[in-house]
Amino acid sequence: MSDKRPDVPAALERQIKEEAGHRCAIPTCRGTSGLQMAHIVPWEVVREHTFENMILLCAVDHLRYDLEKSI
Repeated sequence: MSDKRPDVPAALERQIKEEAGHRCAIPTCRGTSGLQMAHIVPWEVVREHTFENMILLCAVDHLRYDLEKSI
């Protein structure tokens, strides 16, 4: 099995962005710039992209989550 992470399918990315209102999903942030797709349970564990396990975060909150494993 390849270790390369596949891109998030465009349709799934659109669905997640629409669900989040094209804003960071963190209620105290709700920023609109630097938005990134993030896995709730890390990719290394689940090795798949699913709607239920993805969230839209700004770059700052995504980095914070990756480093601290919580927001």
